[in-house]
Amino acid sequence: MRIIILVVFCFFCAELFAELTESSLQLTQKEIKWIEKNSHVTVGGGMEWAPFNFVNEEGRYDGIAHDYLELISKLTGLDFKYKIYETWSENLNAFKEGKVDMLPAVYYTKERESYGRFTDSYFKFREFIYFKEDNTLIHSLSDLAGKTVAIPKGYATIERIKHFDPSIKILETDSVIEAIKAVLGSKADALIEGQSVIEYALDQNMISGIKGIPQTHFKPSSIFFYISKNNDMLYTIMQKALGVISKEQKQQIRYKWLRRHRIKNTKLIRFNMKEKEWIKEHNTIRFTGDPDWLPFEAFNNNGDYIGIVADLLDIVEKRTGLSIHKIPTKSWSESLELFTSRQVDMLTETTDSELRNSYIFTDSYLSSPIIIIMDRDHNYVEKLDDIKDQKIALIKNYGYTSKIEKRYPYINFFKVENVQDGLNAISEGKYDAMLCTMALGGYMITKMQLNDIKIVGKTEFTTELGFAIHKDAPQLVSILNKAFKSIDQKTMQEILFKWVTFKYVEKVDYTLIYQMAFAAFLLISGTLFWNRRLKDEITRRITLQKKVDDINRSMTDSITFASMIQRTIIPENSAFDMFFDDYFIIWEPRDIVGGDIYFLNILRNDNEAMLMVIDCTGHGVPGAFVTMLVKAIERQMVGHIINSDEVVSPANLLAVFNRSIKHLLKQKNKNSTSNVGFDAGIIYIDKGKKRALYAGANIPLFYIKNDHLYAIKGNRHSIGYKTSNGEYKFDDHEIMLDETIRFYITSDGYIDQNGGEKEFPMGKTQFKNIIKQNYLLPMKKQKELLLEKLDSYQGKLQRNDDIEVVGFMIKAGKRGGF
Repeated sequence: MRIIILVVFCFFCAELFAELTESSLQLTQKEIKWIEKNSHVTVGGGMEWAPFNFVNEEGRYDGIAHDYLELISKLTGLDFKYKIYETWSENLNAFKEGKVDMLPAVYYTKERESYGRFTDSYFKFREFIYFKEDNTLIHSLSDLAGKTVAIPKGYATIERIKHFDPSIKILETDSVIEAIKAVLGSKADALIEGQSVIEYALDQNMISGIKGIPQTHFKPSSIFFYISKNNDMLYTIMQKALGVISKEQKQQIRYKWLRRHRIKNTKLIRFNMKEKEWIKEHNTIRFTGDPDWLPFEAFNNNGDYIGIVADLLDIVEKRTGLSIHKIPTKSWSESLELFTSRQVDMLTETTDSELRNSYIFTDSYLSSPIIIIMDRDHNYVEKLDDIKDQKIALIKNYGYTSKIEKRYPYINFFKVENVQDGLNAISEGKYDAMLCTMALGGYMITKMQLNDIKIVGKTEFTTELGFAIHKDAPQLVSILNKAFKSIDQKTMQEILFKWVTFKYVEKVDYTLIYQMAFAAFLLISGTLFWNRRLKDEITRRITLQKKVDDINRSMTDSITFASMIQRTIIPENSAFDMFFDDYFIIWEPRDIVGGDIYFLNILRNDNEAMLMVIDCTGHGVPGAFVTMLVKAIERQMVGHIINSDEVVSPANLLAVFNRSIKHLLKQKNKNSTSNVGFDAGIIYIDKGKKRALYAGANIPLFYIKNDHLYAIKGNRHSIGYKTSNGEYKFDDHEIMLDETIRFYITSDGYIDQNGGEKEFPMGKTQFKNIIKQNYLLPMKKQKELLLEKLDSYQGKLQRNDDIEVVGFMIKAGKRGGF
C-alpha cells in the first residue's frame, strides 16, 4: 500500500511541477569546436571587492562572480584561469592591453563599451552612503554638496557623482578598506559603495563606528561579465550559459554570500579591552558537541558539524573573529570525556546540567520543552505521574536527565544511549514511554518514519541550551554571550525554520507544498483505506464503533500534526514588537487547523514593512492546505522585494498571487476541478516617507485618523478560483501616516459570525462601532473587548468560520517612527 501511495504521489508531483525542469545549454558545433581549441580563458581577478570579486584568506580567487564562473565552467567546459591584480585600475588596464580575456564583475559605462562587450547582468544591488555614526548631517546624496567622498580609483561611481553634483570632492583610494579608513580618519566625510561590499568588509575586518543609508538618486547598479571586443565566440557562449542558470542556483549563490547582510542594522558587538586581548591570544577555540542530536547538532559522515547550533556558531565566528575548531566524536559520552579532560575548550550542554558545579556556562540561547513520546494507542498524558508505573526511558548523560530523576525518585527510569535507541524501543514495545526535547523528538520521529509512535504530552521541564566552558576562561563566556545577543530574532527564526523544515530555498517553497500535498494525500488515502477495512470488519462481525474511533483518532492525530506545521509559518510576535508601537492579533481557527493566515515582513530597512491578512477557501484541512500554497508564493515575493529596489505595490502583489494560484492549480484548464482561492488584504508601510499603501481582495481596511473612522473596501475580486479573471488589476490606496492613526484588518469570520436574538451576522456596523468606542485604549484591551463582544453575540451558536483580526498603531520615536 505504501508503495502505491508513493508512486501515485510522485506522479502527482511530477504532473504538478513539470514546468520546473531546467533548460539545457544548446551550443552550436562551431561553439563546441571553439571551446575545444580555446578552453583556457584568462580572467582578471580583484584582490578585495568582496563578496563579488576577491582573494580569500587561503589565497584563492573567490566570491559571487567566481561561483557564477564555476557554474558556467560545468555547463560549457571552459577552463577559467585567474590572474590577480591588486587594484581595480590595474585590472582595467590589463583588460585594455589584452592581458586578460574577461573581467568578472564590472559596472557599465559608455567609455568601457568602446573597448569591451557586456554580457547580460547577473546581479543588481543598490549603493549606500556610509559615514561615521556620530554624523547627523547626512540624510541623502544632496547633503554631500561641498563635502569629500572616498571612492576607489577607476570606479564608475566617480563619474556618476561628478555628474550629479560637481561640488562634491572625490578622494580616490586604492581599495574599499582604504575608503572606509578615510571616513573613520575624517579624511573624507562619506564613501559610496554597494551595501553588500561595505557590510562584508566591516564584518570581515571587525570594524565599527560607521553606518549607512540607501541613496535614492541613482538606479540600482548592475554587475556584468566584461569580454574583449575581439572575442565574439566567448561572448555568445557566456550569454548562452548565463541564460540557462536557474533561479534556484542564482538564489543559492545570493544566499551563500549575502545572508548575513539581509537583516539591516545588525547590532555591532562592543568588546571591552580584556575581551579583545583574549580574542587575540586565544584565536582558535576547540569545540565539540553531541554527534547525533539533530536538529540541534550532529557530525555527518564527512565529519562536518551541522545543525542549528552549527549555523549559530558560524555567525559567532564571523562576529567575534574567533576560529572555532569542531572536533568530531562518535558518542555524547566521548564528547564529555574530551571536555572534562580539557582536550576541548567548550561543549554544547544544557544550562541545568550537573557540569555547572565544575564549569561555567554561557547564557541560554535556545530552549525546548521536554515532551512525552508513546505509541499510537495512548491518548493525551497530562503529567508524568499518570504513567509513573510504566517503563519510561531517559537518554543517558543528558543535562536534564538527573533533574527529572531527582524530581521523580519513585519512578523507575530506564537509560538509553541516544534518542534513536529510545524511539525504536518504544516502537518495538520494550519501553512504554520516553522523555526528550520536543525539537529532537519531533525531528527524529519524522526522520526515522516511525508511524506507530507519537507525542502524547508535555512535562513541566524545559531544557535551555548553552555552552560549558572551563573556569579559567570567563572572558570566553562574556564574548559568546555578547555574540549571541547580537543575533536578531529574524535571523534566529530563519535558522530554526531551515532545520525544522529540513530544507531552505529562496524561490517558491515547493518543500512546503510537497509536505502539505503529501499530508493531504495521506489523509484522503487513509480515509479510503479505513473505509475499506471498515466494510471487511463488519462482515467479520467486529464492532463498528471501535473502527470509527480508530479512524477519528488517526485523522485527529494527522490534523494535529498538520496544525504544528501550520503554526511554524505564523510570524513571531517579536516581528510586531520591532515595527509597531502597539498591536493585537486575534487568530482563532474554527477547527484544529484553519484557512486564515497572516504574515509580517520587515523589508529592506527598519522603516519598511508589509503585513498580509489572508482568508483562504473554507476552513479545516482544505483551508490549511491553501495557506501553505500562499506561504510558498509569499516567500518568493518577499525575497524578490528585499533583493531589489522596486517600489512596493500591494496591488501588484495581489495580481502576482492571482496569477500564481491559477497557474499552480491549473485553473485555466477547462477540465480543471480545482476551484479554490482566497481573499487578502496587504498593507505596505514606509515610516521614512510617512505613508502606507493598501490593496484588498474582498478584505477591507479600517483606520482611525484624527478621531474619524475611514474604511477602504478594496476590490471586489478574489485571488484564484476557476472562473475569475487571471489578469485582474487591483487598486492601491495611499494613506499618509501621523501619530493619531490606528489600523484594523479583519477577515470575514468576525463580521459574518451569526448571533443575537435573530441569529443574524454581526456585520461591519457593529465591528466599526466597537473600534470607534475603544480605539484610544491599549491594543491589548481592544482585543479583549472584541473577543468579549463576539462571544456575547455568538451566544450558544457554533463558530461559523476562522476568526482573524489584526490591529496596530505607529507613532513617533521608535525605530524610525515619524
